Amino acid sequence: MADAVRSRAALAVDGVRAYLLIAGMWIRSTMVYRTSFVLMTVGNFAMTALDFAAVAIIFGHTRVLGGFTLTETAFLYGSSGVALGLADLAVGNLDQLGRRVRDGTLDTLLVRPVPVYAQATADRFALRRLGRISQAAVVLGWSATRIQVAWTAVNVALVPVMLVSGAAIFAAVYTTGAAFQFWANDAAEVQNSFTYGGQQVAECSF
Repeated sequence: MADAVRSRAALAVDGVRAYLLIAGMWIRSTMVYRTSFVLMTVGNFAMTALDFAAVAIIFGHTRVLGGFTLTETAFLYGSSGVALGLADLAVGNLDQLGRRVRDGTLDTLLVRPVPVYAQATADRFALRRLGRISQAAVVLGWSATRIQVAWTAVNVALVPVMLVSGAAIFAAVYTTGAAFQFWANDAAEVQNSFTYGGQQVAECSF
């Protein structure tokens, strides 16, 4: 039993190490074209900012909508956006697994002495997705300073727990959707309905 636990722990450590190495390789590749990276990141920031701009315009005509104020909606928007952004950055490339299965490129991952999950998630690691995360983080920080909440030590500590837990849930959905693509021809859109679609529902639930 102890040997099995040690073996699984060693496999997990190898997977994390492989993930970091592959992600680092793609980051170095991205940094070769720094101007392109900056423009793509700023573009992602601006595109996601338009979503919140639409929400702000709506609240320009009313103070409360569906029982939510602008700051409460912004807090919900920011927290869901950061959680999804973190999961998308870490494991978002899993939505390409179905394509790999169909075109046969998954075989190249299977023959390497590296956990397939680590390869599939870190492949083409897109650092430009930080634009989405930073935009949501700005909205979250702005709303946190204005929302009517007693910021005790416990409440402050709950914020990062909430974000990490949300990212873990989104990552689990990505992983489940990727596994389903072994049986479905293309389940990427079904998966997206629970990730990006779930975020849109959270943002617009006001």
